[in-house]
Order: sequence, then structure tokens, then C-alpha cells
Amino acid sequence: MGTFVLTPDEMREIDRWTIKEFGIPGFTLMESAGRGIVEIIESECEGDKVIVCAGGGNNGGDGFVVARYLLNRGYKVLVVFTGKFSKLKGEARKNYLLFKKLGGEVVKLHDFDMAYLKEADIIVDAIFGTGFKGEVKGEIADLIDVINQQDACVVSVDIPSGVNGLTGMVGKTAVLADITGTMAFPKRGLLLYPGRFYAGEIYVIDIGVPYNIPFEPPFRLLDEEEFYLPFKLGNEHKGKNGKLLVIAGSSGYTGAPQLVADAAQKIGAGLVYLAVRKEVYTQVSAKIIDPVVVSYENYSDIERLIGEFEPDGVVFGPGVGRRDDTVNILKMLLAKKDLPLIVDADGIWTLSELKHIEKRDKVAITPHPGEAALLVKSPPHDIDRERFAFALKLRERTGFEVVLKGNPTILSTSYGNYVNVLGNEGLGKGGSGDVLSGIIGGLLVQTDDLSNALLAGVFIHALLGDILYEEMNGPYYVPHDLVENIHKAMGVLND
Repeated sequence: MGTFVLTPDEMREIDRWTIKEFGIPGFTLMESAGRGIVEIIESECEGDKVIVCAGGGNNGGDGFVVARYLLNRGYKVLVVFTGKFSKLKGEARKNYLLFKKLGGEVVKLHDFDMAYLKEADIIVDAIFGTGFKGEVKGEIADLIDVINQQDACVVSVDIPSGVNGLTGMVGKTAVLADITGTMAFPKRGLLLYPGRFYAGEIYVIDIGVPYNIPFEPPFRLLDEEEFYLPFKLGNEHKGKNGKLLVIAGSSGYTGAPQLVADAAQKIGAGLVYLAVRKEVYTQVSAKIIDPVVVSYENYSDIERLIGEFEPDGVVFGPGVGRRDDTVNILKMLLAKKDLPLIVDADGIWTLSELKHIEKRDKVAITPHPGEAALLVKSPPHDIDRERFAFALKLRERTGFEVVLKGNPTILSTSYGNYVNVLGNEGLGKGGSGDVLSGIIGGLLVQTDDLSNALLAGVFIHALLGDILYEEMNGPYYVPHDLVENIHKAMGVLND
């Protein structure tokens, strides 16, 4: 089924159900959470001097469990309590008392000399949980600022304190963790920027929540179990490996068509036909080696080419320009209801110019927030901040399957809704999206499965970015590098 990505409210409901309906006590869940953090610390952090910063809620209760186990295993542990003892309740209070009974030392934040943080090898952040909203203020803000100045291994419990668990937003300050151990399922705020930056390396801790939770959250992590790759017997010829028509390129935009077409052929499409504007045909065809390059002037030419080539799918939009006649081309493509279609880049603008979008199957759009803004009439900044909601809104607005590009990329498909957390800043370059369109298109014509092509294409593209990031010691690759190294990502997946 895959790993669900939850909102804080969804996690609270699952906790409530686990305790009340399934019968696992809250104390047991807290114990499992703390032990999971301890396992991470013992595996990833060095040294034995530990300061646990614990708040007054359940997150602080997890922190007291961590403190107790570490103390019992020979670590030198001090707990800095940021809440009020009079308000410490339930399982959190029980674990505070157990830590004290073991001989653990607890000091209130008001009485704590923050200079002692310099002596810590490990700092555990258990101040605020995933339900935190707004600004961190006062002494706690000062504490977090000092934590962020230390060289210690900083481990956050569930989410870095100060990060909004739903939106990933951060006010004036938040804990900058090296590692975050989150409970049961990843939370949206850990995957959305800037929260993802503050979280460091994310571990998901199994705390014993049953797998058969009483509802299905709408989003899952995208991993290689969610899609399949084209299967080959070994005797396929070019016609059997799928035919893709790419409609791309115009004056001033001659790089995009090459990236799309080459990526499609590199990923395995048998035949790639590249249709470019007549005014750039000579320029583009001089650079293209493998795909077949043809020219067109209007939508009638495109309709003729479709009849001639009989493609199994179409990629429309990269670099076609924003012209009135592209509207007629898109209308014609949408009217061919049995022809799978991927609409990208300038094609998104073209789609926004249609007065009425007739919903049909076998169409996907792949906008970044700036392009998505044309369809939902919201500022790109808002779309970027609320990626989950806007991916669904785009699906509802158009009726088409959606890849909302960015970090993280959000997909809404007939298979379900997914979050892709692979990839890095090196993919944020002009032309990277064209490579993605080509990969998706190439996979589409080999499998005749649009949803699968979207999932596989996004995953392969991001995995490739991570492979090149590691090889080049940073984001120092360009879109052509992505095309040339597609085989490396495929090698990892086929291993």
C-alpha cells in the first residue's frame, strides 16, 4: 500500500483510534517513540553528554523516555524542561516521574545556563510537536537560537520545534536538526520547505500503530513499489517499443525540443517524431541525431502528422511559444480522446486560454507553480506553500492527471496521490522539466499506462538528479547531463 503522508490532524486521529479502539495504551506508544529515538542516537551520534530539551506536552513526554533510556545506558543526561510542571499531565507526567525516580536531573529553562549547551555531544529537541503553529517566542526562542549555534548532533523528536507540521512554515526561528525521528508516518510539514531543510535526515519510527488504520489518508510517498518499468521479451522492434510525437520548439526556444526528444528515446521509446515550427526546423534538425525531425506551420499540419505517424502518445508544449494558433492545436489534440497526451510548459498557458476544458481520460499536465497559477488563478507563492491542496485543485479544475513540479513534487493520478521526496536543487534549472516530459512520454508509449508513466517518470528523473549530485559533489549538472545518464537511474532500478 505504500507509506502514507499525514497531516497533524490525521496523525492525532490515528493515535486516538490506536489507543481507544485498538487498545494499545498511550504510554506504550510513547515508550516506543522514545526507544526509537534512542536507537537513532546510538546509531548516528557520537559522544555521551546529552541535553534533552523537553516541552510540557506529549513531545516532551517522548523526550523524558529518551532521557530515561540514555541514562540507563550510561549516558550523562540533563533534561531542560521548557513547560510548567503544574500542567504536565498523563503519560508525559508519568515518564517525567520515572526519569526522576531513576535519578535523572531536570532543570527548568528559567534556571538553565545555556552556556552548558556547548559541552553537549548530543542535543535532543522534544519541545514542540507536529501541532505547533505560529511563532516561537521568549526564552524558548532564545534556547533554540543557542541550540542552532552548537556543533552537537541535534536530534528532533517527531518534528523540529518551530516547524508547522502541516505547512512546513517557520517563523523567526526553529530547531535546525541533523536528524528527525518522526512517529509512525512522515508528516507533510517535514516534506515541505522550509520544514524539510530544518528536519535534516528523516527517519520514520515504528511505534506499533496497526497497519489497518480506519481510514485511508489521501497522500502516499512515491517509491519504486508504486510503479512498474516496461517489460521486454527481447525481440521487440522499433514499432513495438512505442511511437511518441513531441510538439515543441519555436523561435528562441530550440533547446527544449532536443531535451524532450532525446530523453524519450533514451528511456526506450522505439520511435520519436519531433515536430517543430518551420522557422526553426533547420536549426533544430542540425542538432538532432536520433529522433525524426519534421516541421509544421499550423494545426492542420499537426493533424496530418498524427494521421501519418499514428503515435501512441503526444507531448505538447515545451518551447512552442504562447501564440493564438497553439490554442487550435491543443483543441485538436484534446478532441482525439483515444490519444494519450502530456501537456507541459507553454502548453499549460495554452490550456489556460481555453474557455472550456472538456474533461477526458489519458491527459496529464506537468506545471511548475508559475504555470499552475494560470489555471487556478492563485499566486505561485501560495501554490508553492500549499502544494498538496493545489495539486488536488488542479486535478479538479481540469479533470486531468497532475504532476505539480517542484520540491517536493506532488502527483494526483488515477493510481492515487503521491509525494516524491527524491531530487535536489540541481534539478531547478531551465530544461530539467523538458527532460522529465521526455522521460514520461517515452515510458507512456512503451506501456500505454499514463498514470504509471507519471509515477515512474518523476521517480526516475529525481533519482537521476540524486545520482548526479553524488557523482559531482553537488548540484553541478545540467539538463543534458540528465539525458546522457538516464541509464544510471535505470541500472539502479533494475538491479
